[in-house]
Amino acid sequence: MLKEMKEEKTSNYYSCTRVRWQSMAESILKEYLNTIFVALSHPARRVIELLFKHGSLSFTDFT
Repeated sequence: MLKEMKEEKTSNYYSCTRVRWQSMAESILKEYLNTIFVALSHPARRVIELLFKHGSLSFTDFT
């Protein structure tokens, strides 16, 4: 019985930790996409598009 309780507690801990990491990753992704959206709606969008178009920049430069 004690072993079952311990396993359940460990399982709940990992489940909660996974949910926390998942929500943190989602919020980071939303913030990242929002930043890109704002940058692309900025007048500098044309410059950014040209740099990507000519291969001067790649998305890996920002990760």
